[in-house]
Amino acid sequence: MGAVSLPSKGGKKSLEAEVNLVPFIDLLSMCICFLLITAVWVQTSSIDVKQSHGTSAAAPNPSQKYEMEVRFTAPTALGVTLKTTKGGVIKSTKFAAATIEELANQFDAGLGSLIGTVVKSQNGLAVDPSTVISSATVAPNAKVPYGHMVAVMDKLRKNKLVNLGVLPQ
Repeated sequence: MGAVSLPSKGGKKSLEAEVNLVPFIDLLSMCICFLLITAVWVQTSSIDVKQSHGTSAAAPNPSQKYEMEVRFTAPTALGVTLKTTKGGVIKSTKFAAATIEELANQFDAGLGSLIGTVVKSQNGLAVDPSTVISSATVAPNAKVPYGHMVAVMDKLRKNKLVNLGVLPQ
């Protein structure tokens, strides 16, 4: 409790009032807790995202010349098309297997040769594939399980393709 005492004037009785500080302390502690909690959420709410397709806000990189499209034709079959950014097809390949593990291994082996096709065309220099292939999009159909799509995207990331996207059908 806090007390406030005012001096009396001219023989009048002194005024003394007690102020209850407990509600003020409760309010102040709640404000501090709210400030600390919201400061943490402001920090974690920002995510760095690059957009490879869509609007004019796409991640610019003028040195990149090729795009890769991976289209599922069945849960364990897919077609890969490597094309220029203007739409000209460079190379097209199909992969099929009995299980997703076999498909992922075939895709990983074939992806190396596909990437090698465009990397070797860069004056014979060793080039990072992400600087030559601007984006890779995966287009699953309705029958493809989510895990199959993720397995293919993992193989793309393993081969240093970083701008990945998913095209709905």
